[in-house]
Amino acid sequence: MQALKIAFKTIKIECKSLFGVIYVIQKQT
Repeated sequence: MQALKIAFKTIKIECKSLFGVIYVIQKQT
């Protein structure tokens, strides 16, 4: 169960950084 929580946190961080990259790309165009 602990490993699942850690994996979920990692996925959340990955999604946040991905949204950040998309946001920056959209602002530039």
